[in-house]
Amino acid sequence: MKAHYEPIPLDAYTKDDPTGLMLEFGQCMAYIDEFGFTGGDPEVILPDEVGDENPLRQLLKRHSLTLTAARETGLLNPTYEDR
Repeated sequence: MKAHYEPIPLDAYTKDDPTGLMLEFGQCMAYIDEFGFTGGDPEVILPDEVGDENPLRQLLKRHSLTLTAARETGLLNPTYEDR
């Protein structure tokens, strides 16, 4: 099976979406396509550049959790303390 890339105009991408969410996604993708993920700002810090000093990474490491497991257990839920 062969595959090919076929660009879709933004209006065709969003025409059947009453929520406007697809327009939002389309605009984000257009921005990234034109300016790059960081918008060309050399001072943007990417997740891999943060290291272990990231508080969320420290918490997950302390509890030996992956991000997925943390979501599933509710650890990332703002009301976790109420459980």
